[in-house]
Amino acid sequence: RIHFAINCASIGCPELGRHAYQAATVNAQLQRQAILINNNPRWVRFSKDGHTLHLTEIYNWYSGDFSQAAGSVLKFVARFNKQIAADLAAGHPPAITYMIYNWQLNSVENRP
Repeated sequence: RIHFAINCASIGCPELGRHAYQAATVNAQLQRQAILINNNPRWVRFSKDGHTLHLTEIYNWYSGDFSQAAGSVLKFVARFNKQIAADLAAGHPPAITYMIYNWQLNSVENRP
């Protein structure tokens, strides 16, 4: 989940949280951030036909971390996205593609 909390100041990075991460609440904060990212079409979305899942390039770059945590990238996403969890449970895993990462500066002028 840490990959959803790190921000590199580009549009493709996860958005900064409203509060600094605190030792006492870091697990809840990371959980909340992972749910937000995995249910936001900027980072996770289905194709119009519903057969292909488009994921942030972060999942490709750190696929080993996500696979180690959950068994696969798709299973990791399913931990935080109910639609994907239901598709997996029904035996209908979507194909995965990775979106081109947007390295533009995350500024008011460049916001999607």
